[in-house]
Amino acid sequence: MYGYFFIFGLIPVAISEDLCGNRFVSGVSDASFSASSTYGSDPTHDYGPSRGRLKTTEFKDASGRTLIGGWSAGKNEVDQFIQVKLNEPTVIRGVVTQGRNGCCKQWVKKYRVLYSGDCVRWRPVGGPNTTDAFFKGNSDEDTPETNIFQCPVIALCVRINPLEWNNHISMRFDLIGCHPVGNTSKVAAASGGGSLTPPASSPVPGGVAIQPVVQGAKRKCVKDCTGKAAGVYQSCDTCDGFVSCVWGLVYKQPCPPGLKWNDLLRVCDFTSSTCP
Repeated sequence: MYGYFFIFGLIPVAISEDLCGNRFVSGVSDASFSASSTYGSDPTHDYGPSRGRLKTTEFKDASGRTLIGGWSAGKNEVDQFIQVKLNEPTVIRGVVTQGRNGCCKQWVKKYRVLYSGDCVRWRPVGGPNTTDAFFKGNSDEDTPETNIFQCPVIALCVRINPLEWNNHISMRFDLIGCHPVGNTSKVAAASGGGSLTPPASSPVPGGVAIQPVVQGAKRKCVKDCTGKAAGVYQSCDTCDGFVSCVWGLVYKQPCPPGLKWNDLLRVCDFTSSTCP
């Protein structure tokens, strides 16, 4: 099944809803979460970062302690963050957020995303014409809001940095992506390659048939998208970006600063054997 997402409102990209759509935050331990601060020190309430998983709800446990429906920061300042360490380096292509469940009309309205391969050195997720994108957050407590990155990243740790909020910084989140090791088809899916293409008989403007990408095939760099499947490709002009082909049209896209296009994984990466 194929759907079309508009990446930052710029271009439509065909993305399979069945590939590279895993959710990762639900699969990590409570100890994998951390935050810049947590609201209060009341032993009868838990506002901690492990409460920041998507779809967490507020309830009282057997001891009568209230487990809050989300992480709540200790202070309302733009240097606050919630962070998760994943079980392994993972292809991340988007974020889903919610506000605080159960109380107080609290949610994050705008945020940044930072990622790291070692949980020490951090880079912001970029967007069109910027190396540091701001993402639209929520407008109520419980409706999920999804943001898909312009270029997927590989990360061990991901940090959400709220910039605007309603009443108080409180949120829940999950990460959308797939494993980069042991399943190359899902890795390719992270950024529109391989099986994320329409059938070979699908026409493009002018009546030219689209030729699907064959997984595992050696690919040449792309300057002209005529006859190419919708997806992402190695650019012939630069290692610091890539080419998006959409129905025969070519769109040149930059990688975040310091990253190069890795055509084996179809992502912007710290190192690349396809574009040294």
